Amino acid sequence: MFSDPLRHVHYFLNMIETNETHSIAMFWAVGMALILFPLSIIAVRWRKERVQDDIKKQSRVIVDGIPVVPGSRWIFGNLEQLNVTDVTTAQRIIAFDHANSEGVCSHWYARTPRITILQPKHARAVLHASTYRVHPPLMKHHMRQFFGERNFAFMNGKEWKFYRSAVHKAFNPAALEAAQHCIEKVACTLKGSLQRE
Repeated sequence: MFSDPLRHVHYFLNMIETNETHSIAMFWAVGMALILFPLSIIAVRWRKERVQDDIKKQSRVIVDGIPVVPGSRWIFGNLEQLNVTDVTTAQRIIAFDHANSEGVCSHWYARTPRITILQPKHARAVLHASTYRVHPPLMKHHMRQFFGERNFAFMNGKEWKFYRSAVHKAFNPAALEAAQHCIEKVACTLKGSLQRE
């Protein structure tokens, strides 16, 4: 089989190189397994604790005295209840069905606690207490598609106060009563154009 001695030497040198490479690869694989296995156990335990903490957090009261909408999930909160074709049904579930006598209740929007209010006095109190608003990224995305980048809903601080005071003047009862004729005229024009189409 090995008539040429040089071929014999080359064959064994190749075997040694292959075995060394194979040994190094095996050593590296075993070393990585010894490192990654404990890390994966730690990661799984940490994630399990986070999930249990989220479940506990979402089943507890958000604000004392304000009822929580039941049935929240650990990662989606009450979004499953909002995922219905009829928007009125979703709003009824979140805002009306579990509200207290003052029309206030709380729910989870994904992992963010939310409070819904039904009375203008509560809205006024919230708007006067703070000008800072934080919106979930998904909501920002949809609101930007409908209203554009620079819209009133995403403003904060002095800019929000400035535009709010300008808009507020237009929506007081006297201004609305004065504009009623124009509003009716625009509504009739819209109705006529829709009927023609």
